[in-house]
Amino acid sequence: MPDQIEWVFDHEVTAGDDYGGSLGYYTDERFLREILSFVPKSAEKVCDVGCGSGIVGLYIKDNIGKNVEVTFLDINIEQLMGINRGDVRVIEADILDYEPTEQYDCVVSRLLNHYFPKGRQQEVVDNTYDMVSEGGCYINALPLAVDDETQNAVNGMFSILEREVTGKNPHRHVMKKEEAMGIWHVSGFKNVEVHENPNHKLTHYIDEFKGKFSLGDDSIKKIEDFLLKQPAGVADYMGIEKIGERVRIAHPMYIMTAVK
Repeated sequence: MPDQIEWVFDHEVTAGDDYGGSLGYYTDERFLREILSFVPKSAEKVCDVGCGSGIVGLYIKDNIGKNVEVTFLDINIEQLMGINRGDVRVIEADILDYEPTEQYDCVVSRLLNHYFPKGRQQEVVDNTYDMVSEGGCYINALPLAVDDETQNAVNGMFSILEREVTGKNPHRHVMKKEEAMGIWHVSGFKNVEVHENPNHKLTHYIDEFKGKFSLGDDSIKKIEDFLLKQPAGVADYMGIEKIGERVRIAHPMYIMTAVK
């Protein structure tokens, strides 16, 4: 097991900080408010797993209305170095290897599960289950597929992207709704629910991947061509649209909630 590194950030809150824009890899505040609405008001300890920039945990800490202890866990902690809010704990670890030494009243995730292959999704949720205290909750914001066609299209897009970026065989897997609910139940979670809000979309212009992943024009065209060939039902669900010379997707985001 790799070393589990943790430390405390102690930075002053600065005026004018926000929680990101409405598109792309950030989450607009309406979606953050919805996630917060599922966090129990009684929660004293919250952990943001696969936290990325830490946007969800920070929003909870700042807006829950009391002094809640927030811990961030991610395998790539460099993303968190820009945090300039409050006192928060940070743990650098892979959720698949992490051995928790404490439990939390509420564990939250955003855009975590699709980074893992199909065969390891159960492990991710099992390990998260171990982090939740008895009676505590798990809140997970994630993209889901509704049928085989949409699942093949979403996973196909990620497959092309991963091959172009790494040159390796792809492994990312976006689950279908019933698949995700089944995994949560097997882990032991109760009261598993999937919440959908049509206003919340994970939105990208495909050419934005050029800067984020250092891709060339040919790689971008491969992804765009694949998306534009999808049948009408898939294109409608994924929000695939050609706007001028650019291709945009607006994939629905869901919030899954469960209780231990």
